[in-house]
Order: sequence, then C-alpha cells, then structure tokens
Amino acid sequence: MKMVGVVLFACLCFFFVYILLAGTPLERLNRSCLPATWLGRAMTTVASFGSNGAEAKSAEGADQLYNGCRYFLYRQFYAEEHRELQEQYEKVKAKPAAPARGPK
Repeated sequence: MKMVGVVLFACLCFFFVYILLAGTPLERLNRSCLPATWLGRAMTTVASFGSNGAEAKSAEGADQLYNGCRYFLYRQFYAEEHRELQEQYEKVKAKPAAPARGPK
C-alpha cells in the first residue's frame, strides 16, 4: 500500500514539473487542465453506450468543464497582470499622436 502512495506522489510531481516546463502561460493553462480533458473523454465514452444524444450532451459538458478549468486558472494567476497591461495600453492609446511631418 505504501508503494502505491509513492508512485502516485511521483506521478503528481512529474505532472507539476510538466506544467512548469511549458513555454507560455497559455500552454501552462492547457497542461494544467489536462485531467479535466481526461475526465471529459471518460464521461463521453461512458455516455456513448447510451444514445447519440447523450454522447453529444456529454461532449458539451466535457467542453464546459475544460473551459471552466482554464477560466478559473486564468482568473487566479493571470487576470491581474492582463488588467494592468490593458490599462497601460489604454493610456498609450489615449495620448495624442505627434503630428506627422510632411516632406520639405
């Protein structure tokens, strides 16, 4: 039983390193939400045993789960930085442009 815990802990550590090695914030968000994707695929597979309508609804729910995961992580880690960048952009945009010099 102790070995199972060690293996699960090692897998969890590997997963965190895999997330941290991503090059861009978007890739980190995508990698962080991989378990939601796996769960969604499993739900859709189980729902496919029923009717086609159930499979489509399950796939839609899986997409919502994945997007919800990404949105939650974005709001937790990147929203403040994004807001600050937007404010800087608006300040630069609001400044009047220097008049263009014509040919002499």
